[in-house]
Amino acid sequence: MTDKAKKILGITGITLAVYLSMKYLLPAVAPFLIAFLLARWIYPLADRMEKKMPVNKGLITLGILLAGTAAVLAAGWFLGTRICEQIRGVVAHLEYYKTQVNEIAWSCCRQVESAFGVDGGEVMLFLEQNMDRAQEHIQNYAVPGLVQYSIEYVIGFLKILGIFFLIFVAVLLIIKDYDAIRDKLQGCRGYQRMVNIFERLWKLGGAYLKAQMIIMLVVTVICVAGLWMLGNPYALLAGILIGILDVLPFIGTGTIFIPWALLCVLRSDFFHAAAYFTLFLVANTTREYLEPKLLGDKMGMYPIVIALVVYAGLYIFGVSGVILGPVSLLIVLECVRELWGETQQGEKSKRPE
Repeated sequence: MTDKAKKILGITGITLAVYLSMKYLLPAVAPFLIAFLLARWIYPLADRMEKKMPVNKGLITLGILLAGTAAVLAAGWFLGTRICEQIRGVVAHLEYYKTQVNEIAWSCCRQVESAFGVDGGEVMLFLEQNMDRAQEHIQNYAVPGLVQYSIEYVIGFLKILGIFFLIFVAVLLIIKDYDAIRDKLQGCRGYQRMVNIFERLWKLGGAYLKAQMIIMLVVTVICVAGLWMLGNPYALLAGILIGILDVLPFIGTGTIFIPWALLCVLRSDFFHAAAYFTLFLVANTTREYLEPKLLGDKMGMYPIVIALVVYAGLYIFGVSGVILGPVSLLIVLECVRELWGETQQGEKSKRPE
Protein backbone atom coordinates (compact mmCIF):
# COMPACT_ATOMS: atom_id res chain seq x y z
CA MET A 1 0.00 0.00 0.00
CA THR A 2 1.41 3.39 -1.00
CA ASP A 3 1.91 6.25 1.46
CA LYS A 4 -0.85 8.23 -0.27
CA ALA A 5 -3.31 5.35 0.11
CA LYS A 6 -2.34 4.94 3.78
CA LYS A 7 -2.92 8.64 4.37
CA ILE A 8 -6.33 8.58 2.66
CA LEU A 9 -7.32 5.51 4.68
CA GLY A 10 -6.06 7.14 7.89
CA ILE A 11 -7.95 10.39 7.25
CA THR A 12 -11.12 8.39 6.51
CA GLY A 13 -10.71 6.45 9.76
CA ILE A 14 -10.09 9.63 11.78
CA THR A 15 -13.14 11.32 10.22
CA LEU A 16 -15.36 8.31 10.97
CA ALA A 17 -14.04 8.11 14.55
CA VAL A 18 -14.67 11.83 15.11
CA TYR A 19 -18.20 11.56 13.69
CA LEU A 20 -19.11 8.57 15.88
CA SER A 21 -17.56 10.23 18.94
CA MET A 22 -19.47 13.48 18.39
CA LYS A 23 -22.73 11.70 17.58
CA TYR A 24 -22.81 9.02 20.28
CA LEU A 25 -19.94 9.38 22.78
CA LEU A 26 -20.00 13.13 23.41
CA PRO A 27 -23.54 13.23 24.95
CA ALA A 28 -22.42 10.66 27.55
CA VAL A 29 -19.09 12.28 28.48
CA ALA A 30 -20.01 15.95 27.92
CA PRO A 31 -20.69 16.69 31.65
CA PHE A 32 -17.26 15.32 32.63
CA LEU A 33 -15.54 17.12 29.75
CA ILE A 34 -17.15 20.41 30.82
CA ALA A 35 -16.15 19.67 34.43
CA PHE A 36 -12.53 19.05 33.39
CA LEU A 37 -12.40 22.29 31.38
CA LEU A 38 -13.89 24.24 34.30
CA ALA A 39 -11.41 22.62 36.70
CA ARG A 40 -8.51 23.51 34.40
CA TRP A 41 -9.70 27.12 34.34
CA ILE A 42 -10.44 27.36 38.09
CA TYR A 43 -7.36 25.49 39.40
CA PRO A 44 -4.73 28.25 38.81
CA LEU A 45 -6.99 30.83 40.48
CA ALA A 46 -7.78 28.52 43.41
CA ASP A 47 -4.06 27.68 43.78
CA ARG A 48 -3.08 31.36 43.97
CA MET A 49 -5.87 32.15 46.43
CA GLU A 50 -4.90 29.19 48.63
CA LYS A 51 -1.41 30.65 49.06
CA LYS A 52 -2.85 33.97 50.23
CA MET A 53 -5.75 32.66 52.34
CA PRO A 54 -5.96 30.07 55.14
CA VAL A 55 -8.51 28.05 53.13
CA ASN A 56 -8.00 24.89 51.04
CA LYS A 57 -8.63 24.64 47.30
CA GLY A 58 -11.86 22.69 47.77
CA LEU A 59 -13.61 25.47 49.69
CA ILE A 60 -12.22 28.13 47.33
CA THR A 61 -13.49 26.15 44.33
CA LEU A 62 -16.88 25.72 46.01
CA GLY A 63 -17.07 29.49 46.56
CA ILE A 64 -16.15 30.23 42.93
CA LEU A 65 -18.73 27.73 41.66
CA LEU A 66 -21.47 29.09 43.93
CA ALA A 67 -20.71 32.68 42.90
CA GLY A 68 -20.71 31.73 39.21
CA THR A 69 -23.92 29.74 39.60
CA ALA A 70 -25.63 32.62 41.39
CA ALA A 71 -24.60 35.05 38.63
CA VAL A 72 -25.85 32.71 35.88
CA LEU A 73 -29.14 32.04 37.70
CA ALA A 74 -29.71 35.76 38.33
CA ALA A 75 -29.08 36.62 34.67
CA GLY A 76 -31.22 33.67 33.53
CA TRP A 77 -34.06 34.65 35.88
CA PHE A 78 -34.00 38.27 34.70
CA LEU A 79 -33.99 37.37 31.00
CA GLY A 80 -36.41 34.45 31.49
CA THR A 81 -39.06 36.53 33.28
CA ARG A 82 -38.84 39.32 30.70
CA ILE A 83 -39.07 36.89 27.78
CA CYS A 84 -42.02 35.02 29.38
CA GLU A 85 -43.84 38.33 29.89
CA GLN A 86 -43.38 39.18 26.22
CA ILE A 87 -44.51 35.70 25.11
CA ARG A 88 -47.65 36.08 27.25
CA GLY A 89 -48.20 39.46 25.62
CA VAL A 90 -48.01 37.92 22.15
CA VAL A 91 -50.51 35.18 23.11
CA ALA A 92 -52.88 37.69 24.74
CA HIS A 93 -52.99 39.85 21.59
CA LEU A 94 -53.36 37.11 18.99
CA GLU A 95 -56.70 38.48 17.77
CA TYR A 96 -55.14 41.91 17.27
CA TYR A 97 -52.29 40.39 15.24
CA LYS A 98 -54.80 38.39 13.21
CA THR A 99 -56.55 41.65 12.35
CA GLN A 100 -53.21 43.21 11.39
CA VAL A 101 -52.39 40.23 9.16
CA ASN A 102 -55.81 40.55 7.49
CA GLU A 103 -55.18 44.24 6.80
CA ILE A 104 -51.77 43.46 5.31
CA ALA A 105 -53.30 40.65 3.23
CA TRP A 106 -56.04 42.99 1.93
CA SER A 107 -53.40 45.54 1.01
CA CYS A 108 -51.42 42.88 -0.87
CA CYS A 109 -54.57 41.65 -2.64
CA ARG A 110 -55.36 45.19 -3.81
CA GLN A 111 -51.81 45.55 -5.08
CA VAL A 112 -52.11 42.23 -6.97
CA GLU A 113 -55.49 43.25 -8.41
CA SER A 114 -54.18 46.60 -9.67
CA ALA A 115 -50.98 45.06 -11.08
CA PHE A 116 -52.24 41.82 -12.65
CA GLY A 117 -56.02 42.23 -12.90
CA VAL A 118 -56.69 39.26 -10.60
CA ASP A 119 -59.85 39.53 -8.46
CA GLY A 120 -58.55 40.65 -5.04
CA GLY A 121 -61.66 39.34 -3.27
CA GLU A 122 -61.07 35.78 -4.48
CA VAL A 123 -57.41 35.91 -3.47
CA MET A 124 -58.42 37.19 -0.03
CA LEU A 125 -61.06 34.47 0.34
CA PHE A 126 -58.41 31.84 -0.48
CA LEU A 127 -56.04 33.33 2.11
CA GLU A 128 -58.76 33.50 4.80
CA GLN A 129 -59.69 29.85 4.26
CA ASN A 130 -56.06 28.79 4.65
CA MET A 131 -55.61 31.01 7.72
CA ASP A 132 -58.71 29.44 9.30
CA ARG A 133 -57.33 25.96 8.57
CA ALA A 134 -53.99 26.90 10.13
CA GLN A 135 -55.71 28.29 13.24
CA GLU A 136 -57.85 25.15 13.53
CA HIS A 137 -54.75 22.96 13.17
CA ILE A 138 -52.99 24.89 15.96
CA GLN A 139 -56.02 24.61 18.27
CA ASN A 140 -56.50 20.88 17.58
CA TYR A 141 -52.89 19.72 17.64
CA ALA A 142 -50.37 22.27 18.92
CA VAL A 143 -52.15 23.38 22.11
CA PRO A 144 -53.13 19.84 23.26
CA GLY A 145 -49.58 18.77 22.39
CA LEU A 146 -48.16 21.34 24.80
CA VAL A 147 -50.32 19.95 27.61
CA GLN A 148 -49.63 16.34 26.63
CA TYR A 149 -45.85 16.81 26.65
CA SER A 150 -45.72 19.10 29.69
CA ILE A 151 -44.64 16.15 31.88
CA GLU A 152 -41.81 15.44 29.44
CA TYR A 153 -40.75 19.09 29.66
CA VAL A 154 -40.63 18.82 33.46
CA ILE A 155 -38.57 15.61 33.21
CA GLY A 156 -36.23 17.33 30.75
CA PHE A 157 -35.79 20.25 33.15
CA LEU A 158 -35.00 17.85 36.00
CA LYS A 159 -32.43 16.11 33.78
CA ILE A 160 -30.75 19.45 33.14
CA LEU A 161 -30.63 20.12 36.89
CA GLY A 162 -29.14 16.64 37.42
CA ILE A 163 -26.44 17.25 34.80
CA PHE A 164 -25.66 20.62 36.35
CA PHE A 165 -25.29 19.00 39.80
CA LEU A 166 -23.07 16.27 38.30
CA ILE A 167 -20.76 18.88 36.73
CA PHE A 168 -20.67 20.77 40.04
CA VAL A 169 -19.59 17.67 42.00
CA ALA A 170 -17.16 16.52 39.27
CA VAL A 171 -15.32 19.86 39.33
CA LEU A 172 -14.83 19.61 43.11
CA LEU A 173 -13.52 16.03 42.82
CA ILE A 174 -11.15 16.89 39.95
CA ILE A 175 -9.76 19.94 41.79
CA LYS A 176 -9.18 17.80 44.88
CA ASP A 177 -6.89 15.36 42.99
CA TYR A 178 -5.85 17.67 40.14
CA ASP A 179 -2.08 17.34 40.70
CA ALA A 180 -2.24 13.54 41.04
CA ILE A 181 -4.42 13.20 37.92
CA ARG A 182 -2.04 15.39 35.92
CA ASP A 183 1.02 13.38 37.06
CA LYS A 184 -0.70 10.10 36.16
CA LEU A 185 -1.65 11.37 32.71
CA GLN A 186 1.87 12.63 32.01
CA GLY A 187 3.12 9.09 32.52
CA CYS A 188 0.79 7.68 29.85
CA ARG A 189 1.95 7.00 26.30
CA GLY A 190 0.52 9.40 23.77
CA TYR A 191 -0.37 11.96 26.45
CA GLN A 192 1.87 14.67 24.99
CA ARG A 193 0.44 14.07 21.55
CA MET A 194 -3.10 14.50 22.92
CA VAL A 195 -1.99 17.63 24.78
CA ASN A 196 -0.59 19.09 21.54
CA ILE A 197 -3.84 18.38 19.70
CA PHE A 198 -6.07 19.81 22.43
CA GLU A 199 -3.89 22.89 22.94
CA ARG A 200 -4.20 23.79 19.26
CA LEU A 201 -7.92 22.96 19.37
CA TRP A 202 -8.32 25.19 22.42
CA LYS A 203 -6.53 28.01 20.62
CA LEU A 204 -8.39 27.69 17.31
CA GLY A 205 -11.77 26.51 18.58
CA GLY A 206 -11.68 28.98 21.45
CA ALA A 207 -10.99 31.82 19.02
CA TYR A 208 -13.91 30.74 16.83
CA LEU A 209 -16.40 30.31 19.70
CA LYS A 210 -15.29 33.53 21.39
CA ALA A 211 -15.65 35.47 18.14
CA GLN A 212 -19.11 34.04 17.42
CA MET A 213 -20.33 34.72 20.97
CA ILE A 214 -19.07 38.33 20.88
CA ILE A 215 -20.60 38.93 17.44
CA MET A 216 -23.93 37.34 18.49
CA LEU A 217 -24.00 39.47 21.66
CA VAL A 218 -23.24 42.71 19.78
CA VAL A 219 -25.79 41.96 17.03
CA THR A 220 -28.41 41.04 19.66
CA VAL A 221 -27.80 44.30 21.55
CA ILE A 222 -28.12 46.27 18.28
CA CYS A 223 -31.40 44.50 17.39
CA VAL A 224 -32.90 44.85 20.89
CA ALA A 225 -31.88 48.52 21.15
CA GLY A 226 -33.15 49.32 17.65
CA LEU A 227 -36.51 47.61 18.17
CA TRP A 228 -36.88 49.25 21.59
CA MET A 229 -36.22 52.70 20.07
CA LEU A 230 -38.91 51.96 17.47
CA GLY A 231 -41.37 51.25 20.30
CA ASN A 232 -41.69 47.52 19.66
CA PRO A 233 -43.25 45.98 22.81
CA TYR A 234 -41.43 42.68 22.17
CA ALA A 235 -38.00 44.17 21.52
CA LEU A 236 -36.17 41.82 23.92
CA LEU A 237 -37.78 38.61 22.62
CA ALA A 238 -37.51 39.54 18.93
CA GLY A 239 -33.98 40.94 19.31
CA ILE A 240 -32.67 37.78 21.00
CA LEU A 241 -34.28 35.51 18.37
CA ILE A 242 -32.83 37.60 15.52
CA GLY A 243 -29.40 37.59 17.20
CA ILE A 244 -29.49 33.77 17.44
CA LEU A 245 -30.62 33.44 13.80
CA ASP A 246 -27.71 35.65 12.74
CA VAL A 247 -25.27 32.91 13.84
CA LEU A 248 -26.83 30.35 11.49
CA PRO A 249 -25.30 30.16 7.99
CA PHE A 250 -27.29 31.44 5.00
CA ILE A 251 -29.91 33.00 7.33
CA GLY A 252 -28.72 36.14 9.12
CA THR A 253 -30.68 39.21 10.19
CA GLY A 254 -31.83 39.92 6.63
CA THR A 255 -34.28 37.01 6.66
CA ILE A 256 -36.27 38.88 9.34
CA PHE A 257 -35.67 42.59 8.73
CA ILE A 258 -35.98 42.65 4.92
CA PRO A 259 -39.43 40.93 4.77
CA TRP A 260 -40.46 43.12 7.72
CA ALA A 261 -39.43 46.23 5.76
CA LEU A 262 -41.26 45.01 2.64
CA LEU A 263 -44.47 44.49 4.64
CA CYS A 264 -44.17 48.05 5.93
CA VAL A 265 -43.76 49.30 2.34
CA LEU A 266 -46.96 47.46 1.34
CA ARG A 267 -48.73 49.24 4.22
CA SER A 268 -47.22 52.58 3.09
CA ASP A 269 -45.37 52.77 6.43
CA PHE A 270 -42.13 54.04 4.90
CA PHE A 271 -40.65 55.25 8.19
CA HIS A 272 -40.61 51.78 9.77
CA ALA A 273 -39.57 50.21 6.45
CA ALA A 274 -36.51 52.47 6.34
CA ALA A 275 -35.85 51.83 10.05
CA TYR A 276 -35.91 48.03 9.68
CA PHE A 277 -33.72 48.17 6.58
CA THR A 278 -31.27 50.44 8.43
CA LEU A 279 -31.21 47.98 11.36
CA PHE A 280 -30.38 45.19 8.91
CA LEU A 281 -27.54 47.24 7.38
CA VAL A 282 -26.11 48.16 10.80
CA ALA A 283 -26.27 44.57 12.13
CA ASN A 284 -24.88 43.04 8.93
CA THR A 285 -22.09 45.64 8.62
CA THR A 286 -21.16 45.06 12.27
CA ARG A 287 -20.81 41.31 11.65
CA GLU A 288 -18.78 41.89 8.47
CA TYR A 289 -16.49 44.27 10.37
CA LEU A 290 -16.05 42.21 13.55
CA GLU A 291 -15.54 38.78 11.95
CA PRO A 292 -12.15 39.49 10.30
CA LYS A 293 -11.05 41.58 13.30
CA LEU A 294 -11.79 38.84 15.84
CA LEU A 295 -10.90 35.81 13.73
CA GLY A 296 -8.45 37.12 11.14
CA ASP A 297 -6.57 34.13 9.70
CA LYS A 298 -6.53 32.20 13.00
CA MET A 299 -8.81 29.48 11.64
CA GLY A 300 -6.72 28.95 8.51
CA MET A 301 -9.93 28.46 6.49
CA TYR A 302 -11.95 30.59 4.12
CA PRO A 303 -15.26 31.94 5.52
CA ILE A 304 -17.21 29.95 2.90
CA VAL A 305 -15.61 26.73 4.19
CA ILE A 306 -16.68 27.58 7.76
CA ALA A 307 -20.21 28.37 6.53
CA LEU A 308 -20.41 25.03 4.70
CA VAL A 309 -19.09 23.17 7.74
CA VAL A 310 -21.68 24.84 9.99
CA TYR A 311 -24.41 23.94 7.50
CA ALA A 312 -23.20 20.33 7.37
CA GLY A 313 -23.09 20.29 11.18
CA LEU A 314 -26.70 21.47 11.34
CA TYR A 315 -27.72 18.72 8.92
CA ILE A 316 -25.83 15.96 10.79
CA PHE A 317 -26.07 17.00 14.46
CA GLY A 318 -29.06 19.35 14.53
CA VAL A 319 -28.91 22.76 16.24
CA SER A 320 -25.76 21.79 18.17
CA GLY A 321 -24.04 21.40 14.77
CA VAL A 322 -23.41 25.16 14.75
CA ILE A 323 -20.62 24.36 17.23
CA LEU A 324 -20.01 20.64 16.63
CA GLY A 325 -19.50 21.05 12.86
CA PRO A 326 -16.47 23.39 13.01
CA VAL A 327 -15.11 21.62 16.11
CA SER A 328 -15.27 18.23 14.33
CA LEU A 329 -13.40 19.62 11.33
CA LEU A 330 -10.74 21.13 13.60
CA ILE A 331 -10.28 17.82 15.43
CA VAL A 332 -9.82 15.95 12.14
CA LEU A 333 -7.33 18.53 10.82
CA GLU A 334 -5.32 18.62 14.05
CA CYS A 335 -5.18 14.80 14.32
CA VAL A 336 -3.94 14.59 10.73
CA ARG A 337 -1.40 17.35 11.34
CA GLU A 338 -0.14 15.71 14.54
CA LEU A 339 0.18 12.23 13.02
CA TRP A 340 1.42 12.95 9.50
CA GLY A 341 3.36 16.08 10.43
CA GLU A 342 5.39 14.02 12.89
CA THR A 343 5.83 11.23 10.30
CA GLN A 344 7.14 13.68 7.71
CA GLN A 345 9.58 15.18 10.22
CA GLY A 346 10.81 11.67 11.05
CA GLU A 347 11.33 10.84 7.37
CA LYS A 348 13.28 14.06 6.83
CA SER A 349 15.55 13.32 9.79
CA LYS A 350 16.34 9.85 8.35
CA ARG A 351 17.43 11.21 4.97
CA PRO A 352 21.24 11.26 4.51
CA GLU A 353 22.75 14.71 4.25
